[in-house]
Amino acid sequence: MECSLAVQSFSQKKLFTSVIEDLVKQGWSVQQNSLPEKLQQDLVDEINYFDNKQLLLPAAIGRHHEKQFDQSIRSDRTLWLDGRSKTQLTFLNFLEAFRLNLNEQLWLGLDEVECHYAVYDKGSFYKRHLDAFNGYESRVVSVIFYLNKDWQETDGGSLKLYSTKDTQTVSSVLPERGTCVCFISSEIPHEVLPAFRSRMSIAGWFRRQSIIEKSLGL
Repeated sequence: MECSLAVQSFSQKKLFTSVIEDLVKQGWSVQQNSLPEKLQQDLVDEINYFDNKQLLLPAAIGRHHEKQFDQSIRSDRTLWLDGRSKTQLTFLNFLEAFRLNLNEQLWLGLDEVECHYAVYDKGSFYKRHLDAFNGYESRVVSVIFYLNKDWQETDGGSLKLYSTKDTQTVSSVLPERGTCVCFISSEIPHEVLPAFRSRMSIAGWFRRQSIIEKSLGL
């Protein structure tokens, strides 16, 4: 048991180090084998359970008083993780370790992490956008974990990352289980191409409270 935990800790540290090196170099990172297989399967089982309970709802764009629903821009369904289960607590503890490493190595002053399950049904997509909202910019680093096995290019649903300076694609990522994508929220435009089969992921953001949010008590 102790050996297994040591191996897992080493694997996590290696992941965090690789991501941080990429963020410094280019502002984005794509890593394979990011989570233990058992945790990935537990997350998939929980998504399916909540989906069967019809708890994943159409996703909004914007935050707080600016929130709106526009399925011409975004058509996935989501459910926020709140620590309601052992599986969620395990995953959130992993993200907390990730946050601490980002702060330790990059001095980002990250206060918290938020994340949600996301299901893209057949034909669903999310048009090109930035994750940091104008005026708030509380989301500093975005992170995505993919949960589908045996994903093929013909299944669609790729994540496209764009250059900060132009429309050039810097990476096109298949949403294959175990893949982790991380990028600077205010700098990397991205989009999800239409999926041709059900596509499952967890999207998260390492945040620091913005001046506007503090003034509004958010």
